[in-house]
Amino acid sequence: MADKIYVRKGDDLEPMVEQGFPDEGELQELIADHLELLDGELIKPGDARRWILITREQGIPDSPDSGDRWSLDHLLIDQDATPTLVEVKLRDNSEVRRKVVGQMLDYAAHAGYWTVEKLRQTFESKAGHDEKLQSLLAEEIEGEDAWEERKTEFWQAVETKLAAKRLRLLFVADAIPATLAHVVEFLNEQMPRIEVLAVEVKQFKGESGQTLVPRVYGHTAPLPGIAQGNVRWRSPITIDEFMHQLPRELRATAERLIEVTTKRGGKVERNDKSLTLRVDVPKEFSTPPITVAWLYPVPDIAFWSGTKNFSFGSANYSEWREPLHSTMDSWVEQFANDDFGEYATHGNLRVRVLTYEQVVQHQKVLEERLVKVIETLRSLHSA
Repeated sequence: MADKIYVRKGDDLEPMVEQGFPDEGELQELIADHLELLDGELIKPGDARRWILITREQGIPDSPDSGDRWSLDHLLIDQDATPTLVEVKLRDNSEVRRKVVGQMLDYAAHAGYWTVEKLRQTFESKAGHDEKLQSLLAEEIEGEDAWEERKTEFWQAVETKLAAKRLRLLFVADAIPATLAHVVEFLNEQMPRIEVLAVEVKQFKGESGQTLVPRVYGHTAPLPGIAQGNVRWRSPITIDEFMHQLPRELRATAERLIEVTTKRGGKVERNDKSLTLRVDVPKEFSTPPITVAWLYPVPDIAFWSGTKNFSFGSANYSEWREPLHSTMDSWVEQFANDDFGEYATHGNLRVRVLTYEQVVQHQKVLEERLVKVIETLRSLHSA
């Protein structure tokens, strides 16, 4: 039986009956014309996402020198310069359950072959592109020179995020089956660099016309579900929660490493199950804060890219300009001759994984190294 909602008209209630879309093209066009259906407040409660559409049917090559192999339904970018890949399916399409997941992962894996120059040209070929971008950034820019500089900074940030594979993947359908919702939640939990969500856009029709109701799936809760509006979401772990989960003998050392980081100008980022120690680098490098350590309260379980326990190192990218690249190489090499810990590598990531006992035993060494890398990163100047 179809779901219903009711529109009140004076003393009467008009039923609006849920109906599917006749074809994917109609839903695709609806999303392209009304990006607000990808409800930015549901995507990120308290910091609503705003969008610009780069293009529909964005081609994706499978190698740097090849032609396009795939076509993405919509390519969007939000106000934080995060590339957002959108794939639209209907509930009656069997691909919405299985094939679309592999398809989207293929797209994400090869998105790095896009060049920002071409994406920018595609966007700027549209009418009113400056007004759309300025609205996205929600900034008052005084003078053409200032606006040109701000645009350049924005597209440089897009380039950095593409290189670092900091993406958002959105599966959009008129109904999200439980099987897809579970897979999306799993991927979102296991891929901290890539946000994976599903957006359901239900259509209800009645005599008065059409009503559209979006809902977001993918955010999960570590404790009994935390509900907010139409979205289930995961709150970042608090410092107190993190400390409470640690073995008692490790807590003082963890507190000291966090204190050293923040006093020297670094920052502690709270994730859903862990903490990361990060450092802002000068704006001229056009890169997000650099992660130098991953701290997990649950022992001996591999999390992102093999990091576990307390891991110290770097995801070093060839796109980083000098001396940032060599600085992070040096940070990793400080652990090369240690007789404690073990190396873990995955793609661009190289870390030294320490047991909790080793972290306590070598606390002073870790403090000194954190101080050194934080101070070096904060004082860098482009070569």
